[in-house]
Amino acid sequence: MDKPLPPSPQPEGEGLLPVRPTSAPRSPKPSKSFEALPVVPEENADATGIMMIDLGGNGRRAAAQDSAENTGTQCLGALPRPRYLSGAKLFMTIAGMTLAAFLLMLDSSIIATAIPDITSDFNSLTDLGWYTGVYQLACAAIQPLSGRIYTKFSLKWSFAGFFAIFLVGSLVCGIAKSSMMLIVGRAIAGVGGSGIFNGALTITATISAPERNTELVSIIMSITHLGIVLGPLIGGAFTTYVSWRWCFLINLPLGALVFPVVLLNRIPEQMPKASPLAVICNLHRELDLVGFILFAPSPIMLLLALQFAVDEYSWSSSVVIGLFCGSAAMFLIWCVWDYYLEDEGLIPIPTLKLQIVWSGIVTQALLMTSVYAVSTYLSMYFQVILDKSPMMTGVYLVISVVTQLIVTIVGGLILKKRPYFAAFAVTAGLCTFASNASFAQLSTTSGPSMYLGLQVLNGFARGIGMQTQIQAINLSLPPSAIAAAMSMLMFFQMLVTAILQVVSNVVFLNSLRAGLARYAPAADAAAIVAAGATNFRAVVSAENLAGVLRAYAGSIDIVFWMVAALGGAAAFTACFMGFTSGDITMPSEV
Repeated sequence: MDKPLPPSPQPEGEGLLPVRPTSAPRSPKPSKSFEALPVVPEENADATGIMMIDLGGNGRRAAAQDSAENTGTQCLGALPRPRYLSGAKLFMTIAGMTLAAFLLMLDSSIIATAIPDITSDFNSLTDLGWYTGVYQLACAAIQPLSGRIYTKFSLKWSFAGFFAIFLVGSLVCGIAKSSMMLIVGRAIAGVGGSGIFNGALTITATISAPERNTELVSIIMSITHLGIVLGPLIGGAFTTYVSWRWCFLINLPLGALVFPVVLLNRIPEQMPKASPLAVICNLHRELDLVGFILFAPSPIMLLLALQFAVDEYSWSSSVVIGLFCGSAAMFLIWCVWDYYLEDEGLIPIPTLKLQIVWSGIVTQALLMTSVYAVSTYLSMYFQVILDKSPMMTGVYLVISVVTQLIVTIVGGLILKKRPYFAAFAVTAGLCTFASNASFAQLSTTSGPSMYLGLQVLNGFARGIGMQTQIQAINLSLPPSAIAAAMSMLMFFQMLVTAILQVVSNVVFLNSLRAGLARYAPAADAAAIVAAGATNFRAVVSAENLAGVLRAYAGSIDIVFWMVAALGGAAAFTACFMGFTSGDITMPSEV
């Protein structure tokens, strides 16, 4: 038997895996609770090429055991030497990840200006909510499973699989012959989309050295989140000058550019993984399929209940109440199951308990909800109150796009040098509160200096807010936990956004009906609501138009107040992320 390796001298602060300590596991099985583990220099690697890791002050060592005799997994405390891409390979891979994530974000908002034409072509006004709702349902339901897939299978092939499903869904939407076919296509695209953004961020964290990761993520975030704001502009252009079908078909030629970049480049796996066959043979445990079966119905029933309560049934109907109760029951059952499995569950509880993780997830969900709400209701203000076309609405939003782009890049560079994550996130929350509280003052007589100038403040909030939580998770967790943490972040972001979008729609419609009764009592409120935001002028007389516009403006303002409250809540939860750069150990390249 070989003698134990002597302790290796380590320069202070180098070679640390950046992980926050957690409480001791309750069970004797190996836990994925993380500690800062110093990596022994390469000359002390064993014959398998696996780096030895110092497990603490007692000088103990552990080596990786990756053989067919065991389960194919490694012992805790053994990590491979990091391998990163550089030069043209790194640039091409980052470009591919950025394009894929941009198409995903674009797809989530481009349909907004196309929906009126879609409902006219298919005579399907009652299906309006499903065109966006089913996409979010599919994304939310599959999101936790996508993190497990990235953890267990090849990053390259997992990402390619999710992106291929997304493109198939886009194709089905583009050639849809009926409303139901379009809804099915949106569901397929949602399944594929559930693994694109978290996959892109996970791969970025894997292929780049830690000191470069911050700026690369900043670049990705600054470009991809432009899709949310540019979506209505591009969708309006396609709908006006070509066809609404190109809102979906545009993903195919652009998406085709992603596959050569992903498939032809080597994407290193920083954590050794079992062979795909070994995982497939034990699939129900490796991916926690039982947990997925228990969990998936819960968000689906919840969002169905919210959608039905708005479109088809009353809040007191047996269908809506039954869906709410079923959602709660399935969620509680899944919680018990996931708590029992600990770090092997669909959502790893030890990872979620990390303060930087749960606080970052909640903050991200609240801030992203405000992004979607502002994009939707500020666009509505321009089209309804100012009577601007979809194209001009997009032009009016350019100022926030430019501000967000600049702040995201500059903020990422600052975060690289001074990782004060909580300070950045709190600032984003406060600016979100201030900008939306100011948007809530918009009226039928507001001038350009107000509705354009306020976009600078809101763009600043988005620029520093949307990347901070992702950067914090990337820099505070080891490669083995990033995929699961990113999956949780994206899941809660999509679920909370979907729920609060429905809630904001309910608040808006209820306020609009009350406002119409108050300011335009002679107008037909039902006909105005049914006509939609772009066609209501055709059913409103000249003497009632001013009152209807006032009711619309007041309803939009109430939604902005709700979003301002979300910004304040985000500022509070961000306080738990830590206010000093010393709260998170910054890694260095080995």
